[in-house]
Amino acid sequence: MKIYIAAPLFNEGERAFNEKVDDILRACGHETFLPQRAGGVVLHNEEELREFFRNNR
Repeated sequence: MKIYIAAPLFNEGERAFNEKVDDILRACGHETFLPQRAGGVVLHNEEELREFFRNNR
């Protein structure tokens, strides 16, 4: 199971905190999905949304 880290990305402090959470979870042996590490998520239409969820199950 992948842990999706849903958190604010509005400023550098929030992104740094998200990375620390990700580091801790990975150090504990969990698999994570951190949107900021994946290049962010910008979805423009329903098909992109479906594809995103198909690829990140």
